[in-house]
Amino acid sequence: RDEQGLDFYIVGFKAQEEWEALMTKSIINWFWHAILRKKLIVNVGRTEISVSNIDKLMHELFTIEDEDSEEEPNPLPYYHAYLDEGHRKYVRNLDTLGNAELYILEKEGFPKKIAYMRETGMIIQKTSPGALNDYAGLFICEDDYGNKVLRAMENETHDEWNKDNVKENSEYYQAAKKADKELKEFVREVIRDLNKTQDGEVSTIGGLEEFLYLPVKDEWEKSNATGANATEEISQTETGYELSLTSEEQKAEV
Repeated sequence: RDEQGLDFYIVGFKAQEEWEALMTKSIINWFWHAILRKKLIVNVGRTEISVSNIDKLMHELFTIEDEDSEEEPNPLPYYHAYLDEGHRKYVRNLDTLGNAELYILEKEGFPKKIAYMRETGMIIQKTSPGALNDYAGLFICEDDYGNKVLRAMENETHDEWNKDNVKENSEYYQAAKKADKELKEFVREVIRDLNKTQDGEVSTIGGLEEFLYLPVKDEWEKSNATGANATEEISQTETGYELSLTSEEQKAEV
């Protein structure tokens, strides 16, 4: 090759009849954003996966009706949350993580989950914050320092951000605690906005306070359900409905 790259060789691989399709689905599930942003091109057997055919392959291999489970992940809802014009885009400049974006698309049948990634474009984890309507979300942090903190919070299998993964002697130990809190508060603010009624009033359902935020991972389940309601600047953009959340926060009544 003319440029630097990376080859994977799997020793003792037992090829199934549809191994190329299975491998292609796995790569698209984890790396679709990196491929879409032209950061990655992958060749699987006779198939090249690149920005030129990612949309075609995504819709050939997955459908909106497919369940998004740990055993059979479905990236399509998150793909649409990122690209569809009808999405909401929440932007926040967090103290530790820096510039962060959260794309949300409400649609019947969507999994009520948020997928998380940093600048690599690889999906790291998914959580299930409670909301009244079906939706899919995509969180992205591309800030340089924020990415170093999130990388320190990742486990060895790159499928979890947890402040407890950072050792006490790490330079990111204190930053990880702050980042963990910032990220959870940001997500709560967005979910609270989704739970508002059409006239802007907050829907109150007695007894649901402790379930306002229901993440998948154990660490996220320990999260305090009292969130913050940030000031919103609303503007229409070509890519959808964008909400820029400022750092001035007011306490929200749950």
